[in-house]
Amino acid sequence: MGAPESLSGRRREFLAMVVRLSGPDDGAVHYKTVAKAIGVSKWTAYDVLRELERKGLVEVRYQRDKEHAHEPGRSRVYFAPTDLGREILATDPPAEVSLDLLREWHHAKERLLRML
Repeated sequence: MGAPESLSGRRREFLAMVVRLSGPDDGAVHYKTVAKAIGVSKWTAYDVLRELERKGLVEVRYQRDKEHAHEPGRSRVYFAPTDLGREILATDPPAEVSLDLLREWHHAKERLLRML
């Protein structure tokens, strides 16, 4: 088994931006919005957010723009933080967070809460 998986400072910055932009009401944010806020290309933002999705830190939501919801058209890709993603931002010190250990803790916590 390899070294524990961790979250780099840059990935943490993207995750924090998704949390900030999605707001407290469990919203989702388009990757172009994240790209603009951080100052990177939309393709870079998309790639990093998909990586965070694979790690279980954000989830993908396909939805229509609110201002065009009544018009025909296709859905766009939005990203929303998961509970695990929010938890990792609350850990200290951030440079030493092990995603493997945090995932184990998150799953154990969820099992305990279901038992209660």
